[in-house]
Amino acid sequence: MAVEVLSWNDPGTRERWTALDRSSVLASPQTSSEYLSALSEATGLDLEATFVITDGVDVAGLSILVTNVGPFRRILPSPLTSFCALNALSLPTEAQIHANSSWLDELFEVTGKRNSTVDLMLPPAIQDVRAAQWRGWSTSPLYTYTLPLDESGELVWSEGTRRTFNKHRSSFILRSDKNDASSVLELWRGGYERNTRTPPLNSTTVASMTGSLLDDGIAECWSVSSDSGGAPDAGIILLTGRETAVYWLAGSKPGPAMTVLIGLLSESLRTAGMMRMDFVGANTRNIAEFKRRFNPELETYYRVRYTRNRILRLIQSVIQSIR
Repeated sequence: MAVEVLSWNDPGTRERWTALDRSSVLASPQTSSEYLSALSEATGLDLEATFVITDGVDVAGLSILVTNVGPFRRILPSPLTSFCALNALSLPTEAQIHANSSWLDELFEVTGKRNSTVDLMLPPAIQDVRAAQWRGWSTSPLYTYTLPLDESGELVWSEGTRRTFNKHRSSFILRSDKNDASSVLELWRGGYERNTRTPPLNSTTVASMTGSLLDDGIAECWSVSSDSGGAPDAGIILLTGRETAVYWLAGSKPGPAMTVLIGLLSESLRTAGMMRMDFVGANTRNIAEFKRRFNPELETYYRVRYTRNRILRLIQSVIQSIR
């Protein structure tokens, strides 16, 4: 195997990534070149792609945002992004993991050597993380929800959620209109304010990134309103691709609007041929409780971390002890 690390600014890099993403078993709306370009532009951070090559073919790749702090290069979880941008033609086999010869080993090896800190959220398909453990990296499980968009629909919801949906669905109008995006983002920010939390990016940056994704056709803006011409009572910015919708940014006014939106949206997506929704939100108690009532599938994914520099490791150890 050979490894190449390339700048995202090179059009050839983006072309190679797009080709790999097209054939990848790990592809999602958030691994697309369009999404990654919008993320890099919004954050102002450099993006680089690492390719693993076998017999002249790109078999795997990792695209990451690079943060420079003085002399240190840091790879941190990308804001507003569920998992790291990882693509591969096939999953590593257990034999390859044991022999330290998988494409995942190659990516960890190169990324660990080039950066002072590495912090990656691996996609749920990567369940064997011994390639990280056996090189001394820390690994920890986290959780996400996936909502199957099958014919069972509301039949498998909790009784209370089903009752709320059926009682109020006729009071709301579902629409898909990118002109509602600014109103949906206001609802999204309002959710952070109600829970005294700070959004991961400022409002201008999020609006700019959302606009780019909507214009590129990577994102869709869905909402419900109790008035056909009124502002949304609940809204979701979806990322779509590969028969999958990603519940990306969402917000609502207090009340039944979000329950109705999810119900109506699920029906619409299923009709359009979508198979599943990456529902996220399983690691925060109150959000997880709301989403649990739609009977999603709970999936495990892994966070892997490594700090090469001894001083940085000491600083992180002190911070963790204070917490």
